[in-house]
Amino acid sequence: MFVKVCGLTRLDDVQAAHTAGADCFGVLFDFPRSPRSVTFEQVGALVEAAPLPAVLVTVNLTLAQLDEAALLYPLALQLHGDETPDFVRELRGLVNCEVWKVLHVPPGPLKRATVAKLHSSLTDFVHAGSDRVVIDTRLPTATDEKRYGGTGVPSDWVALREVVAEARVPVLLTGGLTPANVATAIELVRPAGVDASSGVETAPGVKDPQSMAGFVTAARADRQPRQSRRCDGGIG
Repeated sequence: MFVKVCGLTRLDDVQAAHTAGADCFGVLFDFPRSPRSVTFEQVGALVEAAPLPAVLVTVNLTLAQLDEAALLYPLALQLHGDETPDFVRELRGLVNCEVWKVLHVPPGPLKRATVAKLHSSLTDFVHAGSDRVVIDTRLPTATDEKRYGGTGVPSDWVALREVVAEARVPVLLTGGLTPANVATAIELVRPAGVDASSGVETAPGVKDPQSMAGFVTAARADRQPRQSRRCDGGIG
């Protein structure tokens, strides 16, 4: 089970994530509306000193900005905003790192039409060149950073399972995951990986080492095969 810890802002937390056994860490790049946002200089310092690969999480940056961000040599650029398949296709022609696209779903039970739309969007982004897809919960009426995910609220895990099962690339699940519920989420959704942020924090951007360790342990407690083996045992 591939495990990512996201929203890190401090090197101590990156080192703790590494000790916990996470495969990579995420940093929210240049999104000032969030308390977890970090600058280009801060990202560079973290990536250079980190014992783990970094994923740069971005929201509606331009192609030029993402091209510059890729010079920091992250594992991936994770697009968390309103980017289109055509945008992903152009970006794949510019950068050498992986491109991950976040697809948003509302909290609570999902209607069949929503599930069908999610499956169609996932297919479109895979055809455009997305290396992985992340499914996160979104609050459509939110006016702050939670409009683009990071809500700490889970979605309809049962409904998501069929979407994940048909995906042609690894799918990571996030949204409201904690050490207490991640094993259940994995059993229901059967993703290739999981991603936690607020569920392993003591404050926004400040991670708890024990929670991160508990999250990784719980995520890997069940050794059954998952949606894809591309994420098993590492990255890339």
